[in-house]
Amino acid sequence: MLDNSCKSNALFPSKENSDGFLSGNSIRRIKETVEEDLKIKFDLRECRRTFGQRYLDSGLDIESTSVLMGHASTKTTEGFYSRKKLSKAIESARGTWLSTSGQEICPPIDDLSEI
Repeated sequence: MLDNSCKSNALFPSKENSDGFLSGNSIRRIKETVEEDLKIKFDLRECRRTFGQRYLDSGLDIESTSVLMGHASTKTTEGFYSRKKLSKAIESARGTWLSTSGQEICPPIDDLSEI
């Protein structure tokens, strides 16, 4: 249930804490409940990495992702989360292969093994 009266900037806000953030114990209990329900174990750091990487993969700029991750500098974000997927890199490169008239100025690369 969504509570629109919450004034916290937390991604997962808490009604109990005055700062609006979930405590470490609350997060641990939620994680344990999810693990029991799904019958799998997972590392919360992997969830964090996935969160950051998915934002970048969806096209969110590095500065915004850095702020959402709580990094003091985009250098930290770049070091850990800015790994572009091969398909996204090829898609970006294809855009540079087209001249203003729409003609290819370089041959397309579908597979890096061709290089």
